Amino acid sequence: MIRAFVLFLALFSCASALEFNANIIAFKHEQNALLFGTDKGELIRLDLQSKKPQLLWHLPDIQNHYEKGLKARIFSVDSLKSTFLLVSEGDFGSQNVSLCQNLTLKAKANCATIKSPFANIKKAFLLDERTALFVLLSSEIKLVDLSGFASGQNSQNATQNSLNLATQKEFQFSTTSLNDAALSEDRQNLLVASESGELQVFDTKAWRLLANYDKINKDTLDQVDFKGGVVLSCGKEKRIGIVRKGEQKFLQKDFLTYSCALSPSGDTAAFASFAANSQNALEFISTKDLKTLALLNEGDFFAKFIIFLDEQNYALISGKSVVFKSLSKGK
Repeated sequence: MIRAFVLFLALFSCASALEFNANIIAFKHEQNALLFGTDKGELIRLDLQSKKPQLLWHLPDIQNHYEKGLKARIFSVDSLKSTFLLVSEGDFGSQNVSLCQNLTLKAKANCATIKSPFANIKKAFLLDERTALFVLLSSEIKLVDLSGFASGQNSQNATQNSLNLATQKEFQFSTTSLNDAALSEDRQNLLVASESGELQVFDTKAWRLLANYDKINKDTLDQVDFKGGVVLSCGKEKRIGIVRKGEQKFLQKDFLTYSCALSPSGDTAAFASFAANSQNALEFISTKDLKTLALLNEGDFFAKFIIFLDEQNYALISGKSVVFKSLSKGK
């Protein structure tokens, strides 16, 4: 089974690397594992200790106006306990929402998929096992009751008629498009980044806007992160934005920064950017004073995603490749 979607595992003195046969376009960091959603409709769980991947589910094929039997890209992945929430590509340019349970226990695994009632979902988060938050590119969020959705989980091809997504609450952030979103560790506060560069924090329990940060960016943000109460942003303005204890500050760089992430404590930020020699650089800074902790040359490795596994160890994702490294080793 592993050979079906993993080409090789390479081990080096400074890092280990995995190469898959599909591009990773969504991920979720669990306590002891990484979840990957690929452009071939695969949901893969990678155990972080053994580095052994497990294919949890393969989405049914889709079709467009010209072809049938196409693979469904997975755009968003979230998990909580034994529940998994996916947003994927549907028939004829639509999006599908899938709810799965017990995927690690094949005998008890079940999934249901329906056509999404919402247009252009950017990300979907589980607030609890029966409540989801859908973040839309239109800068809207939808609080959804999954109880009706779960009750129809009798097969992997459950029909839309047997399932229901009941919207409980809605909120509109702005009239500009939304670029990225991140949920706090306790699943209560949502960070959203708009096309205008504005950052907003929203309390999903009180259902109200908590903070608005507009002094860092004026242009499109590519990625955001939200850990330890610290807000991180990066994008086309070549700025690394940090909000810590309400203070907005940024680090101006000379080249485009295309991915960024925070350590679990929020004390360290990492970001990937282009360097003067057309190579890719990975820089680590302190979010307290913005001082550089490490600057690494990643060569031609384009890190689309950065994932801190703990305060020292991290993973880089580029296309089909996942590389594991340690900051303590400086490489």
